[in-house]
Parts: sequence; structure tokens; C-alpha cells
Amino acid sequence: MSKRCVCLAAAYIILCATQVFGVQPRFGTTMDYPLGTNPVDLVAADINTDGKPDLVTTNYFMGSVSILMNDGSGGFGTPVNYMVLNKPTQTCVADFNSDNLPDLAVADFGTDSISILINTGGGLFAPAANYYGGALPVSLCQSDFNSDGKPDLAVADYKTNSVGIMLNNGDGTFAAPAPYGAGKGPNWVSATDMNGDGKPDLAVANYESSNFSVLMNSGDGTFGVATNYATEKYPTHVLSEDFNGDTRPDLAIPYYTGYLCVRENNGDGTFKDISDLSKTNKWGDLHGCAIGDYDNDGDQDIYVTVGAQMGKGVGLNRLYQNNGNGVFIDVADKTGVTDPKGRGRTVSWV
Repeated sequence: MSKRCVCLAAAYIILCATQVFGVQPRFGTTMDYPLGTNPVDLVAADINTDGKPDLVTTNYFMGSVSILMNDGSGGFGTPVNYMVLNKPTQTCVADFNSDNLPDLAVADFGTDSISILINTGGGLFAPAANYYGGALPVSLCQSDFNSDGKPDLAVADYKTNSVGIMLNNGDGTFAAPAPYGAGKGPNWVSATDMNGDGKPDLAVANYESSNFSVLMNSGDGTFGVATNYATEKYPTHVLSEDFNGDTRPDLAIPYYTGYLCVRENNGDGTFKDISDLSKTNKWGDLHGCAIGDYDNDGDQDIYVTVGAQMGKGVGLNRLYQNNGNGVFIDVADKTGVTDPKGRGRTVSWV
């Protein structure tokens, strides 16, 4: 038996679940923690290297990130705030300067910038160094795109319909972004090896063109022309994980309208749609997603936060349980994760 947590930001709530192997979890206990103004992203990472996951939130209106340290007993300390630039939207964590400490990269949507915060030890950070990140950078992820052993950045630039690759200079500083075309309004980017060649490729959710793009890594940090796949309206995320147990990364693309699209990897980095096999419904205004093995059966499930019903009223968060072959069933009402207060802008699995 083990306890795991789903952490939700925006209404500062943590839902805890007790897990038994192969048994559907039941979520119940909540613990509230104050955060910054309008937190829109949440990441769990061991910031102070004590072996326990801490929390990092990205605060849109404050222009800051907040660090909440794990107290070792399932709780978190008072948030410590670090200023970045205007309207930050997402944070990723990696050791950018090779000192074995996790650093932060933040997409500053309001100033076309990427802020890099270097960890100085003990969970403390130096003031942000800022880099041009393209026009309206809304999402970012890290991976070693040019195989030099250093984590680089991929940035979704909403205004220019592109993804910018910012290569790490080796010391935690970054080169100017090299743009690659995606669809219209790219608002989420993730990196994984989709064709099995050992190189991280890119998947991009394009909000305005209602499709997602796949860009293959050429092996030297450059990327080929995007292949686009049509989706329902307004895809908000693209999540990569092996959902059907064949060791290949599949894709889950949730929509703003609450539906869930599942694409199965054919083995060569192309994808087929198996969405019709999943039992998901229209819930409205989907904001955040997290992948995790919620029922402890070895399969990866998906939790989504729903802020409202198409901009009105209160939304109910959903838990999509994987039956082992990439088919998902909505079990939120059975597991106590709906959260009738409508809280949850973003989510992380700890």
C-alpha cells in the first residue's frame, strides 16, 4: 500500500490517494496551500536534492515562480517567490549548467522571453537571466536535442506558429531560438523519441488550427518539416507515454472542450487515431493534465482539471483510467476527484 498525491494549483489544493496494487484508488484528504496570483503551471521536482519532491508553481499575474519545499511528512512549506518577467506560463526543470542541481526555465509569454534560474544549492536560486524566446512563448520543454549531453529547450511560439530550438551553450546559457514551423497557435510542446532512433522528437498541440504537429529530429538538433494530424477543436496539450504496453510512446491530446484524443504509435513515428475506443465525455474548459499510474496496475492513466463548463459555472475534474491497451474510461465520479468547488488550473502527479 502506498500514498500518492495529485497536486492542483489555482485553488491551492492537494488531493491524496491511498493505492493498493490493481485496486482503483479513492481520493479524499485535501491540504490547502496559498500560492501566487493566478498560478497556471505546476511542476514536482526535488529542488533541494533531499530525495523528496518539492513543488514549483508559475504565477501568471505576479511574474514569478513559487517554490514549496517538501517537509518530509507529506506537507509543504511556505512558498518562496522568485521574480521572472511578464505573464509566465510554464516552467521546466533540468540541470542546465552541469552542477548536479536542478535549474528552472520559464516561458514569459508577455515579454517574448525565457527566464533561466540557476540553482545555487539548498533549493535557492540566483536572479533570473533572460533570453529572447520568440514571439509569445507559451510552452517549453527540455531535452538533449543535439546529443552533446546538455539539456536544450524547445519553445512553442504562439504568434509565429513555430517551435524555437534553443541550444545549451554548455554553461547554462542559451543560443537564440532556431524556428521550425508548426500549426496555427501552438500552445504546448513535448519531447520524446517517437521513431525509435534514440533522438528526441517534438509533438506540438496547435490550438487555433485544431491539429497537432510531429517534428522529427535530424540528429544534430535540427528538425524536419512538421507532419500535422487533425484533431477536434482547441487541443490544449499533447502528452507522450506508452499507453498500450508496446514500449512505443503514444500520444494523448486533451481538448479545451474536455474530450480526450488518443493516438497510437505505429512504430515509425506516425500515429493512428484510437480515440473512439475511449469513453470520454464533453466537460468543458480543460486546463491541466497529468499522467500517472493512479490505480497502481502498471498502466499510465490521465488526470485532467476542468475549470468551468465552457466559461460558465463550475467544472468537474476528470480521471481517465487506462485499461491496459490505450483505451481510457472516465472513473472520476467513482474515485472522488471531481472536486465540486471547480478548483484546479493545472495539475502534477507526485
